[in-house]
Order: sequence, then structure tokens, then C-alpha cells
Amino acid sequence: MKLYESVQGILDSVKLKTGKEAVLVPVQGMATMAEVKIAREHNDTHRIFYNSDSPDEVNHLIGCKCLQIIRTFEVPEDKRLMGVSYQDNYNNARMQIEAEANVKPELREVLNNNELVSSWILGLINQLISQPADLVVEKMIYDTCPDLRVLQKNVLEKQFVDYTMTLNPQVRDLSPTVVFDASAIMNYVYLKILDDEIGTDFTARTEHVYKKKRSDALYDFTKANSGGTVEQDRVIIDHWAEKLKIRTWYEWTDFEDVPADY
Repeated sequence: MKLYESVQGILDSVKLKTGKEAVLVPVQGMATMAEVKIAREHNDTHRIFYNSDSPDEVNHLIGCKCLQIIRTFEVPEDKRLMGVSYQDNYNNARMQIEAEANVKPELREVLNNNELVSSWILGLINQLISQPADLVVEKMIYDTCPDLRVLQKNVLEKQFVDYTMTLNPQVRDLSPTVVFDASAIMNYVYLKILDDEIGTDFTARTEHVYKKKRSDALYDFTKANSGGTVEQDRVIIDHWAEKLKIRTWYEWTDFEDVPADY
């Protein structure tokens, strides 16, 4: 894979700012285009795994993962935290979904599918924890890496298409309300702020704003409280979680207590 000049520059910055190199690891057939494992104290390197079959757009994602590493290490070591869903948190989420079956009987059968329930819960938590930080990183990429803007636009366009597909009424009817509502609202806020920050037009192409009052309220809070720091990300994440009624689905834990698993 040929790295764009700006991506190589960000990779070099990772070593300079964290004291550890970010190693790129190609993986054939990965479900996603790129994933990052940020080094803990006992790890010699950070690892960025990328799908070896990915197109040029993976350069943009590698750049984003590198900036995630840098932002993590900008926080003093004793204040680095990670959002994690432990078993108790997972149980809280499952009980909340199971309670919906009393008013949405069609959920009763699918609740026996543990893999599907797990994908709902963990997917929503990942979206909650990642999107506020992703907004900061996408703005950084847009401002400092003009050679990546076309790739960035392509990647974000694919995210927008995925978002519009999830609003399908059939998806809504077969999903827990708490999951569907929270995901749709977070996606709207994410896309609307991208429009503000990097000049995309996603919300202009959105035919209908789902739960408009709640979506606009979350957008207003996010705009007013986005400070660009990891600490500010957590303020936004916790606020989103409270308003979307999923605050018990995760907790903050010390960064070093969560293994990088490599």
C-alpha cells in the first residue's frame, strides 16, 4: 500500500508525541477497513490493522487512527480513561431491551438470538463512544491534510448511505426502540456537525429528521460544548448517554486496565 504524504507525516508524529511507533498490519478479509490498538505501558508499539483489500480510502482511516493515538496521549497518564461495557453494563442494556418486549412483542423471539442482541448493544456503545471523538479527528484531517479530502469525502459518503439505510421503517420495526432512536439521533448530530465543520451537505439531503426535537437539542449541546480535547469528548458522550437513556450501558475505566489485546 502506498501511503499519502500527509499520512506518513501523521505516522511520524505518533512516534514523536507518544514515544512509540505505530505499526501498520495488513489483514486479509477484515470486516472493517481499519482498526487501532493503542499501546499500553507494556506494549512496544501501537498497531493499526487494515484490510489489505481496501482501496485508497484506507489512507484516510489510517490517518484518523493515528490522530486517535495522539489525542489519547495528550491526556496526562493518570487521567486517561476508556469507555467499557463490563458484564454488569451489558446486563443493564439487555434488561432494558427485554423490558421493551412487553410493548413490542415482536422482540421476544429475537431476544433468543444472543449474537444479534450483542451486536445491538456493543454496536450502539461503540457509536456513542466513538462519534464525538471522530468529529474532532475528521475536522483535524480536513484542516491539515488537504491531500486526503477526496478520500475523506468518499468515506463519509459511504457512512451517510449506511445512515439512510438504517432509517428504513422495517429496520425500525424489528429493532429495540432505545437502540433505533439513539443510533438515529447520534447519526444525525454527527452528520450535521460534519456539515458545519467541513462543508458537507448530508443533512440537506436528509428527507426527514427522525425525532427532530431531541436531535436538535443534542446537536445544540454538542456545538456549545465541543472543545476538541479528550476530556471534552467525555462530557459530550456522557450527556448523549443520559439523554438517550443508555448511561448504564458503559463506564469509564483506567486506560491501562483495558488490555490492547495484541
